[in-house]
Amino acid sequence: MLKKWILFLINLVSLLLISAVPLCLLLDNPNLAGSLLPHWKGVSALSEKSIPDYTEADNKIRTFLGEAPSLEQLQVKFKRFSGQQIQDNIFLTKDAMYENIPQPDPQSNATSNNANGMLEFVYRYYIPTYAMIVPTACAIKQNDVPQNAPLFNQRNYIDDIYRSISGVITSTDVYTTLFASMDEYIYYRTIPELTGLGGYYLYSVLGEKLSLRTRSLAQFEQIYLNHNCYGSLYQRLPYPDVQPDIYSYYRMSLFRREYRMTRYETDGYVHRYNDIILPQIMETSQEITDVVLGGRAPLITIKVDSPYKERLLIFSDETVKSYIPFLAAHYNEIYIVDLELADNETLDKLGIKHFDQVLFSYSADTFFQKDFGEKLMYLAK
Repeated sequence: MLKKWILFLINLVSLLLISAVPLCLLLDNPNLAGSLLPHWKGVSALSEKSIPDYTEADNKIRTFLGEAPSLEQLQVKFKRFSGQQIQDNIFLTKDAMYENIPQPDPQSNATSNNANGMLEFVYRYYIPTYAMIVPTACAIKQNDVPQNAPLFNQRNYIDDIYRSISGVITSTDVYTTLFASMDEYIYYRTIPELTGLGGYYLYSVLGEKLSLRTRSLAQFEQIYLNHNCYGSLYQRLPYPDVQPDIYSYYRMSLFRREYRMTRYETDGYVHRYNDIILPQIMETSQEITDVVLGGRAPLITIKVDSPYKERLLIFSDETVKSYIPFLAAHYNEIYIVDLELADNETLDKLGIKHFDQVLFSYSADTFFQKDFGEKLMYLAK
């Protein structure tokens, strides 16, 4: 009953705010009010000129107020004003939204199963293997989230994993680099992913571990697709104060590469493309970042027209979309496997022995919460 009363009060206050905003603005802005009042030329019979132009007045109100917030937006804003800076497991900052990542369940074996699965994989194939666990936005942008936010120390958990695989798998510490760049636009404000710039920082650290001659950011062209983007976090929680995202991707401007990409979908269909960037799907994709690679799929193969001969096998989640435009140019062929979506039949197609390097690349959220150890054991048998 108490919850119902609280919801009733929130709705009531929201409605009062909606009705009060135009009046308050008019009282605070007499010039605006004067311009909207009808100007009568007399009290006698009305002429066409004496009829107030309500269309013009309406346009002036719309121009002054902008797009009126919805009731749901006002509820979110009112809750934040009353102290609820975490709603629907999302941190609401001054102008951004960062998803809260819960501490790994101590009763879950997901993290240890994943680490053990990677080790067994290496023991089976003895291919140079690398691991990169990427911290989420709330860990790197911790100065922006509420002071008393229930954050867990992602850095410690990541370091524990790296210690457990030390000597067998080469670890790639990207936490330090991202943390040093926390004030830059490396995470989207309404999408729980890294931006292209954040992806470049991953590439710059990863490239050294993979013994690649990494290229400077100046050698890539930044191409903008949308300057007013609201992603999945905003769709989940319409926070009116958030600043829209600017979506862009990078393409190597010097020594351009030609790509042939094949996507093996969950429904069994196979789609082929002549690029790894698909702007044509921007309007239909679930997340605008799916423009890179076309989004998630059980298996994506990339054939690169390049002078290199090396083949790379990547096990990853959405994180791969941020850095693959930079990394792909260094290889002849790349396979990207999503263990959460791939079945055993897909795994049987990999031909693992033919790869020169293997990379396990996951966000901290995925690695700590999703258990794909069984599928790695299947590959290792």
